Amino acid sequence: MTLRTTSLLAVSMLLVATGHAVTRAATVTPVADVIFVSDDDARPRRGCDALSVVDATTGRTVSVGDEYVSPGRIAGTSDASLVLAVSTNSTLSRGEGSWPPFIYSMRRSSAESMQWRSSAFSMARAVHGGSIAVYPNDQHLVLASPAGLDKYDVANVTSSSLGPTVARATGLRVGDIAVAGDSSVVFAATVDGKVFSLDADNLTELAPPIGFEPVSGQAQRLRNTNITLAGDGRFLVINAGNRPEITVVDLVAGTSVALPLESQRESWGVAFDLSGANNGLLAVHGRSRVAVYEFRGTEQLRQVALADVPPQSFSNWDVGPENPISAKELPRVAALAWTGRGDGVVATIGTAKEFRILDFHASGPPSLTRRLDFDGCTASPGWGVGFDILTFNGRIHTPTATPTATSPATPSATPPPTMTRSATPTDSPTYRSNITSIPLRRMRSLRSCLAAASTGAAWWTRPWTRQA
Repeated sequence: MTLRTTSLLAVSMLLVATGHAVTRAATVTPVADVIFVSDDDARPRRGCDALSVVDATTGRTVSVGDEYVSPGRIAGTSDASLVLAVSTNSTLSRGEGSWPPFIYSMRRSSAESMQWRSSAFSMARAVHGGSIAVYPNDQHLVLASPAGLDKYDVANVTSSSLGPTVARATGLRVGDIAVAGDSSVVFAATVDGKVFSLDADNLTELAPPIGFEPVSGQAQRLRNTNITLAGDGRFLVINAGNRPEITVVDLVAGTSVALPLESQRESWGVAFDLSGANNGLLAVHGRSRVAVYEFRGTEQLRQVALADVPPQSFSNWDVGPENPISAKELPRVAALAWTGRGDGVVATIGTAKEFRILDFHASGPPSLTRRLDFDGCTASPGWGVGFDILTFNGRIHTPTATPTATSPATPSATPPPTMTRSATPTDSPTYRSNITSIPLRRMRSLRSCLAAASTGAAWWTRPWTRQA
């Protein structure tokens, strides 16, 4: 197999005896500019049914894994040394009747190179289309299983196994997973509309589950339930699918509320910017529109930017009669993530090039403008079946493009006062959060942990400000 090597300076060709995809770059792309994408196109072309690594500044593909039909949702360690995806359909061995789930792995050769080596292995305890999450401390991962959640140690992951299960939660059909910033709590949103808060050590329940209205259509829920955890760890946002709203779960109060979305008809991908560049901003993919909102907890969102995009269609996933997964169940549409630097949003779209990066401009009237489109699968014409996106937003410390004069608050024994939202906006409004922070530290009870919110510590040390 001939493998293309890409860099800003040169392109070289390389053959590897193992058949595993390897890309070698003379210039190392910072992790802040790395994007991993999965594509559900099964045609035998570069990047199809594979993970691709893309440079966010140029849109250039710097590494491509081997084709395994078909990798889906993606998670990885904060240095991109290990990236994993769960199969969304099909099998490792084509023609095999059982079509078992599998794990797709991309392992980086070294921090000084842009080389990833791909492999895949059968995983009976995975779920086609299921979720996976790596803890922020990079020590553990959790995987949606047929009966709940399984926990593994990252140190035990090899090219052929995740290693032994070290903890297990049962009785859940998980749609999506989020992990607290200090790796102390795992949050699981189920397809039947419950959010579970689990101790990250042993996956036992820390509090009663919180109900929410799930995505419409039972068949779509597994692949299309998306959650994102706010920077303070107190609020969890869940998409609503065909409904123009999101659900905000207050993990302190144990309640949830549906909030309407201005200018949207649907809600699929959801993501907070946790880079520090745009504190308190929530991006929502409505399939035909991407919008950025100022998040205010359970209060009404304020739209600050909007961009139309070519929508993905559920009919793009036209499966043959031999596929045991139905056409209604198979699609995952409108995935979304902030770039690692927080200067833009990456979204799946329904054109020949299946991914678009939108620049977010905070200065002047806030706006979203197209930076570039790029491909996962290079087969032509494109089918518009880009599946998932992984960036390292909130996992790394990067300089912001337009730093503010405000310095992060210095920790002290006395908590600072609660930050309140600014007055009615003028021509140059300042957006601030009135949400208090939650020091997520190890405690026996989630509620006792989250009750620390009453200290009134500021959620964001640098609130996002619209520049004049």
